[in-house]
Order: sequence, then C-alpha cells, then structure tokens
Amino acid sequence: GAGIAISSPGPRRYFQFSIDYFSEDFDAAAAIGGLAFDVISPPFARELVAEISPRTAEVGENTRFIYAVRNKSELGRQQGFDRFEIQTPLRVAAIGSIRIQRSDGSVQEADFSGASLDDLPLSLNGISIEQVLEDRFRFSFPLIEEDGSLLTVEFDNGVLRFGTTFAGMAFNSNLETAVGQGVLAGNAADLQLAGFADSDIQPLGTLLAQNLSVAVPISKNLLANVGVDPPVFTPNGDGINDRVLIKYDITNIVRLSPVKVFVYDLSGHLVRRLVEAEAISGRFSQSWDGRDDSGNLVPPGHYIFSISLQAGRGQVKEVGLAMVAY
Repeated sequence: GAGIAISSPGPRRYFQFSIDYFSEDFDAAAAIGGLAFDVISPPFARELVAEISPRTAEVGENTRFIYAVRNKSELGRQQGFDRFEIQTPLRVAAIGSIRIQRSDGSVQEADFSGASLDDLPLSLNGISIEQVLEDRFRFSFPLIEEDGSLLTVEFDNGVLRFGTTFAGMAFNSNLETAVGQGVLAGNAADLQLAGFADSDIQPLGTLLAQNLSVAVPISKNLLANVGVDPPVFTPNGDGINDRVLIKYDITNIVRLSPVKVFVYDLSGHLVRRLVEAEAISGRFSQSWDGRDDSGNLVPPGHYIFSISLQAGRGQVKEVGLAMVAY
C-alpha cells in the first residue's frame, strides 16, 4: 500500500507498534514481506500549532476562513519548512491573503484575491499557490524556521458535515521525501486582529483539540444545493450546450450510502439511469448527454431528474427539471 502517517505530539526518539493477524482459515498462515519507514530527521519544527476561524458555517455555503500556523522551533535543531498543504472537504473556491509574520516583526504577504485557480502556479512576492485538488491545496513560501513565526492563509470553502477537520501538513522542498509534518490543533494566533472570531483565552501555543474543526447545523436535509446547469441544453452535437450538469451536495453522511440519479419524462417513464452507486458527504456533479439508456437522443421537452439517497432506515429524494431543445 501507499503507507499511513504516524502521528506524534512532537519529535520522539522511539515509537512502538504491533501487527495483528486475523484469519478464518485454520490452515492459513501469513507473513510480512517487507516493512519500511520514511522518517524526517531532524523534523521541520519542534511543534506546529494551528487553528481555523470561524469554527461554525452554514451547510454547503462558501465561507471565508483564516488558517493560522505557529512555528515552535529551537534554532539549529529543526530544518524549517517552505511548503504547506491544507486538507479541505471541497475544492477551495478562492484563496486570499497568504502572510508570514516572523519573530523579528518582519512581514511578507501576497494577496491572491480575484485570481483564478485554474492556471497554476500563481506567484507573488515570493509566495506561490502550487496545487489545488478536490480535497486539498498546497502553497510555497520562503523558509520558515524561526521560533514564533506565524503563517496565515485566507480561503473560501464549504463544509458539508458536522465536525469537519481541516488538517494541515508542512513540507521542506530541499528534502527528497513525501513525508510531511502534521499540525496540532491549538491557539496559534489572536485572529481577532485579522477581523475573524477568536474566543481563545489560553496562552498562544496551547493545544486545544477543537481548534481545527468546523461545525455546521445538524439538518434533516441530507440533499442540498440541488440544481442543473444550464437549465436548457441542446444535445445536437455542435459542441455548445450539448450536456447538462445535475449538481447536488450530500451532507452529514459519514458512511457509504446508496445514491441514485435517474431521469424521467413527464409521463413518469424512466429515461436514463445516470448514477447507481454509494457515496458519503460531498459535492457532486453528474453529466447527462440527452440520451436514454439505449443511447438514443430524447425528444425535445421537459425532463424530471430525481436524486434519491438511502440514509439509515429511510430515503430522501429531491427532484428538478431539465429542458431539452433542438
């Protein structure tokens, strides 16, 4: 496999692990073919303390967040870091200011507000947005190694599940390793100075388990933001509006649950089975090319799409309209 990260509250000289075998076959035997560890030595920092604000958001709505990381290091004993990655529940919609305030008071800042994230990398004042994926984004900057230096980044994202954690990972581009150093949730900064809510009263650097989690209201509406784009499409093969996107969010689902997306005509006859799968909370977009299950183009008119989700012992369903024209 690709391996898993081993979390530690700080640099340690030793760690202990065990391997447990399970088998339902009395005659079966198993063995470890190989075991390897990729280790950062010395680490990038003695400790990286991070927090996010605000820590509440509306389900599925883009919210402007600020993410702060405080570096705790001992000069000459850690390597420092010059890249950082933030895990997000949805693809980041926008990135604003990325700011480094060093322990000597100097500040380096780049504001990417209004910039498209489709053409990367984006660079400004020695700071670059390098990668944006569906569940994370990564940016680089001059090396941070001084104790007490603070890294902050503002970005827009949506949250679909209660207690979503925005994990962070630091990297050093001078090392040939894919291993990063994870952050610990805590009081990284006084975020009120940047105009964000911050109720922490503990000293800076204090670890607080909830400080990287964002809550959303518990809602019975497990399907949200259902719609089509465009509302009218023309699947005539000219390359313009040949497909429609059926969009929906699944919220507050932590276990794989059956989901179906079907298209019907106005008489209720099934036209196309688009999705029959399992999913958890996320943002989804399903394309329809205006054809039925036999591959034939449907006649012009209004068509009903149905999204159904089997959750627990019940089912939730949302419907909408898409119009086909030629």
